[in-house]
Parts: sequence; structure tokens; C-alpha cells
Amino acid sequence: MYYKGLVSGRSSLTLALAAICAAPAALAALSVPVESATGWPVTRLVASAFAALGVTDRSPLSVRQDWYFGAYILAPLAGTAIAVSAVVARTRPWWPFALAASAGALVAVFWTVWSLLDA
Repeated sequence: MYYKGLVSGRSSLTLALAAICAAPAALAALSVPVESATGWPVTRLVASAFAALGVTDRSPLSVRQDWYFGAYILAPLAGTAIAVSAVVARTRPWWPFALAASAGALVAVFWTVWSLLDA
């Protein structure tokens, strides 16, 4: 079967959902290196996104921990699960989904290790 784009329509939605789940955590993980290299205030963008959801530095610690755990660890793992399910379902081509699954898992592992070392 011939696809005009990288993947078919339904597969594109699946791939987009997997990427959307991991994107905020990946942005936050890359914010300090990007900000130091370019001067673009990425850390303020991440902080303002959480502030829009009502989570600031003045929020109780348990609230911040819950939001960060969900956004930085659970969401990338959800994206990984979505992408892995597409690979298991033998979606063609399979490599974009394998790449998305690897990226989501890597971001979740990064934030898990970061949290453990920060404790």
C-alpha cells in the first residue's frame, strides 16, 4: 500500500498523540542547555505553563510533586505505551513509532533519575 506521507492518516494521529505526551517533558529536560546556548528563556516558558495550570513555587510541595510526576514521568510513559502498541500492531512503517517509544522512555528515565538524585 502506498502512503503519501510518512505514515497513514490514523497512524499519523497515533504518532502525534505519542509525541504530544512526551513533548512537555522533553522541552523541560532540554530547557537549561537550550537557554544557556541560545539565551532563549525556555525555563520561563515551562514555569508559565505550570503557572497557567495553577502550579507555582508557592504551591504546596505535594501538589507540585503530583503535577511534575504526571507531566514529566507518566505522560512520556503513556506516549511510549501508545507508540509501542502501534509497533506491536505491526503498523507500517514501524520505525517512527519505535523512535517515539524510545524517546518517550528516555525522557521518563531522565526525569526519574533526576528526581532520585535530587532527593
